[in-house]
Amino acid sequence: MSPDVVSAGLTLAEQVAFYTWTLDTSKGPWFSRINRVLRMGDTDSAEFETVWPLVLSMRSALHKLPPYVGEVYRSIKESGMSADQLDWFK
Repeated sequence: MSPDVVSAGLTLAEQVAFYTWTLDTSKGPWFSRINRVLRMGDTDSAEFETVWPLVLSMRSALHKLPPYVGEVYRSIKESGMSADQLDWFK
């Protein structure tokens, strides 16, 4: 982890919120659930109450983290993709 990130002083809740947002281990991955609430599309009150504490913690953490300058990549998880197939994206 970058020394700048370590020195940002993120609380445990903020660290857990970012970690949870990156989880892609279920039929309804957390990033998808959180993004849906942020976009307010088809969100019921129970779902809002479930993910909103994570959103607040991520927002708080983002204010603490230093700006990032560099390339950022977005990807889509593909099941069964081999290293050879990943070379196609380079």
